[in-house]
Amino acid sequence: MPGRGRKLRLFGVRKCEEELKEFERLLERNPEDADIWFEKGKLHLKLGELEKSREAFEKALEEKPENAEAWHLRGKILFETGSEKEALHAFEMALRKKPDFSEAWYEKGKVFLRLGNPKGAENAFKIAADLSESKGTKAKAETARARVERSGSGQK
Repeated sequence: MPGRGRKLRLFGVRKCEEELKEFERLLERNPEDADIWFEKGKLHLKLGELEKSREAFEKALEEKPENAEAWHLRGKILFETGSEKEALHAFEMALRKKPDFSEAWYEKGKVFLRLGNPKGAENAFKIAADLSESKGTKAKAETARARVERSGSGQK
């Protein structure tokens, strides 16, 4: 039943759009509400609107710079759009706020790989695997670390 999946996706998009309208109304009353900006950023991200999402996360971080998750998601967007050094900074900020943030360690490893720092990547993936309580994230980090190690490029 191929039509069913499409209907569910459309329903999800409509639901996100309705929530975005509600957040806009809330922000008209309280434009400095970091939590609303953060939630708005997550909705834009879910809709694939990276630029709007990044802007919302940045606004959330202006108001609440201790939000590790906002730093992490901003970093993911920057990495996706080719701003590796800015992404690395965002992941480092997330890790300053929450040192045991395994997903941020994993993403930092991906940035190090793209920047040509396999030793840094291997280390970040190892930390991510060690910290991760999620079996999926742990396996992903261990696999990435093993791949870097096997490639022999982990030696610098």
